[in-house]
Amino acid sequence: MELLVTLGENQTLETDRLILRPVSLDDTESLYEYSSNIENTSHVFPTHLSKEETKEVIANYYLKSPLGKYGIVLKEEHKLIGTIDLRVDIEHKRGEIGYVLNLNYSKNGYMTEAGLEILSLAFDKLKLNQVNAMHSTINP
Repeated sequence: MELLVTLGENQTLETDRLILRPVSLDDTESLYEYSSNIENTSHVFPTHLSKEETKEVIANYYLKSPLGKYGIVLKEEHKLIGTIDLRVDIEHKRGEIGYVLNLNYSKNGYMTEAGLEILSLAFDKLKLNQVNAMHSTINP
């Protein structure tokens, strides 16, 4: 239970250029912008066909169980540009990172910055033993 409390105490994280915070229905437009683009979603999740579908995903995935799930907000634009999750296996003190970034914001180091902050949470605050991430080898 201690890990869940620590996750609850760290629902908002901040880096030099980013705010990592819970996703809300106010993020529908930004999330739909990239989740409706098959180039963004083909390796991660099914492409969203409507803003209503995006709202349902936000409600059923992000709002229903928010701990460890973060929207990546670019400070200078106050805009959600992606999401990053830390899925924690409490029993074994392990984690797995999953993420997606709006391709319009790629190649700027944002995901590296967000990932390092999540790793700091995982190892420095949650004291996890291991954190994994996987990627598709056909995803450049």
